[in-house]
Amino acid sequence: MTSIVSYVFSNESNATVTAANVDEKKQMKILLQNLPEPLKERAKFIALDRGYDSKDLITTIKNMGINPVVDIRNCWKDGEETHQYKNTDIVYDYRGNVYYVNDAGKKEKMKYQGYDCQKNCLRYSYNDKIYKIYISYDERIFLPIARDSQKFKKLYNGRTSVERLNGRLDRDYMFEEHCIRGLKKMRVFLSLSLIVMNGMAIGKVNQEIDSIRSIKTLTNIKKRKTA
Repeated sequence: MTSIVSYVFSNESNATVTAANVDEKKQMKILLQNLPEPLKERAKFIALDRGYDSKDLITTIKNMGINPVVDIRNCWKDGEETHQYKNTDIVYDYRGNVYYVNDAGKKEKMKYQGYDCQKNCLRYSYNDKIYKIYISYDERIFLPIARDSQKFKKLYNGRTSVERLNGRLDRDYMFEEHCIRGLKKMRVFLSLSLIVMNGMAIGKVNQEIDSIRSIKTLTNIKKRKTA
């Protein structure tokens, strides 16, 4: 069996093929480290599903100067819904939602006020007072783009590009039910499929069909050049 790890950066797609028993988190780390320098420089965010949730991978992404937008698994084994942040009245859940526990013992959602890059902390407010949540306290849960912020949700929802790529490979190119054996053969079949996929996109661009979202930008560029 084989596994395909694919990515889309700024409308540029690629994929790598490994044995099915290879840890995808480790493979993604290698893939990111081997990204072409122009892509590394352009990449501002990377959105990954919870299968890639790990402190090690998140640290690698941040060390590259890229903001991680990674979904999270519930790894708490104590059964608690929230944990206390240091010795404060602030609690948080595993999804990064932050609450203030008032005098009545009721949790109230705190308002996210942004990221302080100098102090590497998230800023939250409650009753007009600002509180700091330091990312180093739990680097899986607390990211530079707060998990409970609208920006995080918007960026994570933007990963539909790679989902479309995976869907086309599985559905249209029959990889979901393939009978291909061996990494070398799989790499050849995958490469041919991506060539065909890109060739079809180029053909649609040349025909000036701009209704397809994934190639609309390229079509507009072509029109400007020929104007």
